[in-house]
This record gives sequence, C-alpha cells and structure tokens, in this order.
Amino acid sequence: MKFINGMLALTLMVGLSACSHQMTTEEARVAYCQDLQDLRNTVAQLQQLGPTNTVADVKALRTQLRNDVKALRSSAGNLQDPEVQNLIGAVDGLIAAVRDIPDTYTLEQAKASIADEVAAVQDARSRVDMASICQSTSHR
Repeated sequence: MKFINGMLALTLMVGLSACSHQMTTEEARVAYCQDLQDLRNTVAQLQQLGPTNTVADVKALRTQLRNDVKALRSSAGNLQDPEVQNLIGAVDGLIAAVRDIPDTYTLEQAKASIADEVAAVQDARSRVDMASICQSTSHR
C-alpha cells in the first residue's frame, strides 16, 4: 500500500510539474528588459517634476518605484546580470529617501534632499546599461 501511495504521489508531482511554465531564456530576457525600462521611465518622471508638482507627487512616485523594483527583482532572478543588484540597492535607497521627505518641504527642497540617491540610481543604471543583455533591444 505504501508503494502505491508513493507512486500516486510521484505521478501527481510529475503531472503538476509538467503543467508549470518555465520561462525560456528569451522570455526571461524580454521581461527583465521591460522591467528595466519601466524603472528608467519612473526615475525620469521623478526627475521631470516641475514647479506645478508637489511633494505628494514625489511620494506617489515612490509607490511606482517600489512596484518597478519588485518586478525587476523577480525578472532579474531568472537571469545573471551582476550589476542589477547594485541598481536594486540604489533604488531601495531612493525609495527610503523619498519616504523620509517631510510633508512640509517644497518641491525644490524635496528634490534636493533626494539628489544623491537619484544620482546613485543613475550611476547604477548606467553600469547595468553597459553590461546589460538588453543592449540588443530597442528599450533605450
């Protein structure tokens, strides 16, 4: 009876594993490159905030940054791009800096308070861009 139960469990495991979809290398690369582009776009939005924007707008972009870095962590896990961990760390630092902006700051004060973190993200992103497997795509 134990043998039959074991065979049934093994058959079930094999059947379930056959149903799961493993990403191909190309699918993983495309997902990673799209997530990297989404992060670039969000950082660009942050940099383009102007006089009509508020600190609340900066903080709203923090949510998008968190979503972008979560997606990038997931897609980067399927690929080997050593510079991406530095980028993720820099984005985490930017997210924390945005979180810590006092609501009483003007937009200019807010942007000045996160300037170092934005520069760190740009630097890390440049290193990812140079080493990236996305260079053959038009996601620039």
